[in-house]
Amino acid sequence: MLTVEFIITEKCNLGCTYCYMNKVQTKMDPSKVDLFLESIGEVLKIYNQDKYHISFFGGEPLLNWDLIRYAVPKFKKDSRLHSIALISNGLEIDQGKAEYLRENGITLSLSFDGIWNDQNRPLLSGSPSFQEYIKKKDLLKSLVGTSKCMISPKNLETLSRKILKICQD
Repeated sequence: MLTVEFIITEKCNLGCTYCYMNKVQTKMDPSKVDLFLESIGEVLKIYNQDKYHISFFGGEPLLNWDLIRYAVPKFKKDSRLHSIALISNGLEIDQGKAEYLRENGITLSLSFDGIWNDQNRPLLSGSPSFQEYIKKKDLLKSLVGTSKCMISPKNLETLSRKILKICQD
């Protein structure tokens, strides 16, 4: 199976200290989805695959929600599609978006730094983000298929200390 990561925007609502995106206002438009669907057969041949998986990625892909709503029904009509995922920080999720993801079988991969979130992943305004996750924790918990935690040389030591403390308690 071929995994295709659709970077549908570079715009983001966070100011992560380790971010590699340009955070420009660029958004993918629907014509790119159509172009992809026109050419996916050739791409699958090149990679000797008969199925593909789509991951919506970014920046923060939920900031281009209109494109997701445009693309999902088109992808789902393609018998070669295996699955769809959304890789997101989750802060733009609401009940309506959550229902749409569930109804369409879209897996949410939540990117969250846990105990380092306020230091490493402040809101774009510079304000802490951890409490924003706490406000949405039940909704996010109901959706999460997988979760990613960023480990860097700066936080690995802290993680080790926290884990040791938890194990000793």
